[in-house]
Amino acid sequence: MQLLPKTFQYQTDLANYCKTGDYISIPGVNEKNIKHYRRLVFNNVYDSITSAYPITKKLFGKKKWKKVVNRFFSSQKIQSSQIWYMPKEFKDYVISHENKLLNKYAFLADLLQFEWLEIEVFMMPDEIIEYLTETNLYYINPEIRLIKTTYPIHLKKAKNITEEDKGNYFISLHRNKETGAVEFTNLSIPFVDVLENLMEKPLTENAILNILQKYVELTTAKSAFHQFEQIAITNQLLFKK
Repeated sequence: MQLLPKTFQYQTDLANYCKTGDYISIPGVNEKNIKHYRRLVFNNVYDSITSAYPITKKLFGKKKWKKVVNRFFSSQKIQSSQIWYMPKEFKDYVISHENKLLNKYAFLADLLQFEWLEIEVFMMPDEIIEYLTETNLYYINPEIRLIKTTYPIHLKKAKNITEEDKGNYFISLHRNKETGAVEFTNLSIPFVDVLENLMEKPLTENAILNILQKYVELTTAKSAFHQFEQIAITNQLLFKK
């Protein structure tokens, strides 16, 4: 049923107030109680975003964090119909609009991306590994994401990261199939190469060693791979069958 123009306008004014906190008189509204609408709506948004970015919130401090969340909620037309996905829009907003923060914290975009991917991997649909009849093959955990960052946001406390840390860092985030927990692994370039190849198809140990030999000699490749294999299989980054 189509709303009357005035009714639609009143609803729009109420929605705008809940977003911005700027009140325009609305007929029939109890002005003593309307502030509670804004408080309840904003608190839901605030809690969702804060749960997604606990490290970033700690870096900013409570007052600055609340102001940033308020600027996002007040100014952006949120598209997501699922509240768990809304923090991605917050990440995109900060990277696109909060230039002062990005200049102050050069690693901020990396940090937001890392924290968001933890949510994305945790919430991604279950993926089933399709094992082949051939044995002694390595399979990558399909519930995984690989990212490259410019700062070691996964290795150092955010407040301790400096320009001297700037470089190339590679991280995998995957979901443990038994616990459901999201775990991350710091990766070297050779092992990024291995994982990217495993995303295409299962590999034998010899095939993996051939990849690693592009970077180091065979003896070193074998030693490095077996160390990585033990950690990766224990943490369910890789499976062997």
